[in-house]
Amino acid sequence: MAITNADALLKKNMIPDALSIYRDLLKEVSEVREPERYGHILYSRGLAYYKLALTGDREESLARSIQSFEEALRVYSPDGYAADRAKVQNQLGSAYSLQAETQDKEKNLASAVNAFEQALQTFSPEKYPVDYASTQDNLGQVYRKLAEVGDKEAYLTKAVKAYDAALTVYTTPKYPVDHALVHNNLGYAYKGLADLKNTRDNLTKAVNAFSESLNVLTPDKHPLEYAGTQFNLGQSCANLYDSSGQEEYLNRAANALENALNIYVVEKYPVEYALAQDNLGRVFEGLSHLKDREENLSRAILAYGEALKTYTVENYPVENAITQSDIGEAFIGLAELRDREKNLFGAILAYSEALRTYTVDKYPAEYAEAQSNIGTAYLALAESQDGEGNLTEATIAFEEALKVYTVENKPLEYASAWSGLGNAYRGLAEFQNKAETLHKAVKAYEQALAVFSPEKNPNEYALVLHELGTTWMSLAEPQGKADNLTKAVGAFTKALTVAGMDKYPVEYARIQNSLGTALRYLAEIQDRDKNLTQAVAAYDQALKVRTLEKYPNEYGLTQNNLGLAYRGLADIRNRDANLAKSIQAYDQALKIYTAEKNPVYYKIVTSNLEIAKQSAKK
Repeated sequence: MAITNADALLKKNMIPDALSIYRDLLKEVSEVREPERYGHILYSRGLAYYKLALTGDREESLARSIQSFEEALRVYSPDGYAADRAKVQNQLGSAYSLQAETQDKEKNLASAVNAFEQALQTFSPEKYPVDYASTQDNLGQVYRKLAEVGDKEAYLTKAVKAYDAALTVYTTPKYPVDHALVHNNLGYAYKGLADLKNTRDNLTKAVNAFSESLNVLTPDKHPLEYAGTQFNLGQSCANLYDSSGQEEYLNRAANALENALNIYVVEKYPVEYALAQDNLGRVFEGLSHLKDREENLSRAILAYGEALKTYTVENYPVENAITQSDIGEAFIGLAELRDREKNLFGAILAYSEALRTYTVDKYPAEYAEAQSNIGTAYLALAESQDGEGNLTEATIAFEEALKVYTVENKPLEYASAWSGLGNAYRGLAEFQNKAETLHKAVKAYEQALAVFSPEKNPNEYALVLHELGTTWMSLAEPQGKADNLTKAVGAFTKALTVAGMDKYPVEYARIQNSLGTALRYLAEIQDRDKNLTQAVAAYDQALKVRTLEKYPNEYGLTQNNLGLAYRGLADIRNRDANLAKSIQAYDQALKIYTAEKNPVYYKIVTSNLEIAKQSAKK
């Protein structure tokens, strides 16, 4: 009678009262005369301490729980009490698994595996199907934890095998909730395996497992399990997009995360809310590269902002910094579409907030990345306002990044920062000591080109060469005109050996246009005929890409340049024919540059056209 009362109290979680009775019973019941009752009391006492460990003093309670279970195993002989022993082994495994969370992780998990395997020697699927399934599920959980400290692939593979075994019993009609929960665990295991091998296949299996779980779990009956599984499904779908490139997975990810957020409200589940919002922001940012860029970037920023309601710099400094960096990236993307200045300021503010946590001493890599991004934002901002001030800020940011980046530790980031610094110095040359500042830009680009190679980084290599060529052209104004223009031509020509029209059409056209301009300037001081002829050829190449339909503004610019080159050639040979070609080119440019839309360029081109027409009349 007393045992029944104690067990009833334990079931109601009245643990101290139950323990008091078990303690008295162990003094009254004889282990020798009543081993079954004595073993049951020890088992129940172990279970009581296990429950106590979930809410109170974990270390001491688990030690007593494990001691009680091991004493019960001493009482329950393998021959006469096989089922009772298996029940104790199963619970002992759970106790070791819980103890592994606070001490000797690998050792305790190994003990848990041993206990569950001992239980399974008795719990067969034929004789004890429910116990068999429960123990296999427990075993799978332990293998998943072991994967964090040992051979990840081997342990996760064992976890999958254990969960599959549990599911031979936990079918939907008989055990729908258990079926769903084990499928959620199975999805976790496949998700982990996807990081190691067969990414797409394992992620697909994870998605299928989570989806199967959600056939049972509902927000009304199982809200937390439903939300957790939806979150896992969302993460897996997002990862599956990364490996498959199929848009449907991002859409499914967004839907799943939004379903999770119907449960994870910020007031009740602040951490889960932030994690889901952060993941949702990344999904929207991914979608922005496929469709509705402006809308999806705006949604990403809103989601990240919601995450920051929990991820404050005081309570979650690292998560705050990561999310602020994500916000900065989204603002930079949005600045390309609308409210350029406002969004660039938003990006700078977000990255600056991240730097409250990312100090150069504690997080050097993250510090350098944030500084480099700030430099890029200031460069873009300088195009529309406070050129000198923003370019100065850009140089400071890139120089800070270069305190961390070296050619040895982060070669590509190092080269990119030098390239950005070169761009900042080239812009600053318009405001201060032109020649000296342009030489600083040259040095910066040369540092970048010492890393970027035409074989490994063709696009970056060609772009930096183009910027270097442009800088040499600018240097030709204050000093060494012929020499610097020749260097510019050399840089552009070298860039074109990498940036071919087939692979990099936009860059190819840009470089050809710049080459034509450098040759046209060089023609003013040497080899006039040869350089102007080559300039015409370069502009013609640019116009193969810069068509009126696809790139109207660039088309107009290059046509004006072409008109100038032909007008120069008319002074040397074939006067009438070259002037006619010059006039034709200016006319083409004026198809783009109108007095209403482009008054400045319209004025320049009409002036050039008038000069050509006057020359043709002479």
